[in-house]
Amino acid sequence: MTPDTPRVVPAKRGYAVFYEGKALLSTRDPATACERLVAALSKDERTLYLCVSPLFGYGLPRLLDTMRPSSAILCVETEPPLADFTRRHLPPDLTRHPRFALAADPTDDVLAAVFARWGHRVFRRVVRFDLSSAAALHPVRYRNIEEILRREIALEWENAATLMKLGRRYALNFLRNLRLLGTVPSVETFRLLSEENDKGGKHPPCLQPSRNYKPVRACSFAPSSGTPLCGESPATPPDPGEGPVLGGGACPRRRGLSPSGGDCPQWRGLSPAEGAVSTRWGLSPRDGACPPARGLSPAEGPVPASRVIHVLGAGPSLDRFFTDYSGGSIVCVDTALPALRSHGLKASLAVTLEAQHWNLRDFIGCRDTARALAMDMSALPVTADCVDGPTYLFFTPWTPLRIFDRLRGLLPLEIPPLGNVGITAYTLANCLFRGIIVPHGLDFAFTIDQYHCRDSPGHIELLRRLDHLHSLFPVEAALRSSTFAAVNDRGKPIRQDPVMRRYRGLFLTVQHNGISAVTPPSPAKRETATAFTRTIRFELTRIRNILSGQEKASSTELAALLNTNDFLFAHYPDYAGTQNPANIEDISFLKRIRAEIDAFIQAVTEV
Repeated sequence: MTPDTPRVVPAKRGYAVFYEGKALLSTRDPATACERLVAALSKDERTLYLCVSPLFGYGLPRLLDTMRPSSAILCVETEPPLADFTRRHLPPDLTRHPRFALAADPTDDVLAAVFARWGHRVFRRVVRFDLSSAAALHPVRYRNIEEILRREIALEWENAATLMKLGRRYALNFLRNLRLLGTVPSVETFRLLSEENDKGGKHPPCLQPSRNYKPVRACSFAPSSGTPLCGESPATPPDPGEGPVLGGGACPRRRGLSPSGGDCPQWRGLSPAEGAVSTRWGLSPRDGACPPARGLSPAEGPVPASRVIHVLGAGPSLDRFFTDYSGGSIVCVDTALPALRSHGLKASLAVTLEAQHWNLRDFIGCRDTARALAMDMSALPVTADCVDGPTYLFFTPWTPLRIFDRLRGLLPLEIPPLGNVGITAYTLANCLFRGIIVPHGLDFAFTIDQYHCRDSPGHIELLRRLDHLHSLFPVEAALRSSTFAAVNDRGKPIRQDPVMRRYRGLFLTVQHNGISAVTPPSPAKRETATAFTRTIRFELTRIRNILSGQEKASSTELAALLNTNDFLFAHYPDYAGTQNPANIEDISFLKRIRAEIDAFIQAVTEV
């Protein structure tokens, strides 16, 4: 028997297990000890019990009998010899139970396994318990697994709340913006007018047309580096020596998280050596300095100002940029346009995501401040006419919808939904420009006296309202109950809230790991886009007539039409983020579809 083989020793009740010279279970009464541990667990509704290193599974049958029907057990073992041992010794009745799952393969995507087995928005909390001391063999791995599950589950519910509030607006804007396909180019056609690009005339490496055009989940980031799931990030990326780290799920959209497809490995770490995610773009949070940009070698010497691309957010620290600016191209968020105008600067590209009307004030008096505009397909349609320069499109899937699959090949450049216009601008800059990418004003924080840079619309509004009743300092916002004190990288006090902190963690992760963008195989044709909108309009009109009693149809046809056009109900409370099929037996569901469908028909009629 080799030292790496688990050794079984009989005990009073059950068996003890020795591995690498250590007892993993009690040598006196292992079964009773595990049952006592399980009995002490809380038995709340919708609980995912995370069992680390179950071995014989002592106590798990009792937990299945006593937990709520809406709960489930997920067992995890990452040590290969112990994983084989667990698979061979777990009771067959336990492994076949519908509320039980075992992840004991180093290639397993644990998060995907949870969603595939039990679906989305099923659990509300994670309760971890260790049935053996084998959890001490890889404490960081198991801690990361627990953390990623907690954050994914929490953010699924946050995302559902976002979809319930704004999902209908996203869908209506998307349908109205279909009119732009074939006439407004995709953003990957935008190029920095530099000598090298003029000579080369080719796409940057990251934008070569993809053979397999499908969504890329660029969010398999380790929790220790902030996770794509809006998690807080430490100052350094994950330690590659620790081994597999769970990542998963999808990226947050604007205010929450949206699932997106993909097949990135989850158990592998995210170190550059392992190659799980490209790290050649952007800044590295490890040393805080810009690595050589694509195509630039350190041997070339100092990078000229013309090869520096400044990515501007609208945070308070942007004021320092205008003092120190000495040249280079500018990519900015829409909120930073008024500040650029006040300093006499122009952006090479402005980026906008906002689906509501709030950002229209960002463009007042700034039509010529940006030479071009990059606009999301779900942004407010009128935004396309807010600048004098050309408009370019990109696409972020805010939630999985069948209309995206039907439009595959027509949609513009697809990037993962990152939830924040500043992070999106940084990602687009990395994809479109060749040079050193330097971020400014991406603070994800604010101060007592300032939450945006000077001359931004918010700052101008504070100045406009200034009187003996209204302070120049947004104290109420800065000191509300959800905010807390923090310190920035310069050692100065700032204020943050949980959402901003998660965005900062996401930004650091994007800087370190990069983001994959999916380029359409060929430019969209106007005729094809028009034909598709006619098809959508016909299907929506058919649904309306069926629900109004004007036309007859079988229940199978009605269900197929609704599921094909699932954007009609993807924002409903029972469906947001779940990908559940339409329930045509629910009369209240059908009534709500009928009450809202006219707006969708009008949206595609305007195309």
